[in-house]
Amino acid sequence: MLHIEKGQDINQELLKKYKSVVPYELTKIWEDFGFCRLVGGYLKVINPEDYQELLNETYF
Repeated sequence: MLHIEKGQDINQELLKKYKSVVPYELTKIWEDFGFCRLVGGYLKVINPEDYQELLNETYF
């Protein structure tokens, strides 16, 4: 079984904003585990808004 370390809970406004943008499976992980870590911290489920500025500078 995959071990998931529960992280910071997701704000309901953020969840509502991204629910129609990201896959259902990701929003389900957000609801159940927040911004969590998997595989001993090797994979992190992040808040996309934390990286928006970097994405804007890099891709737009």
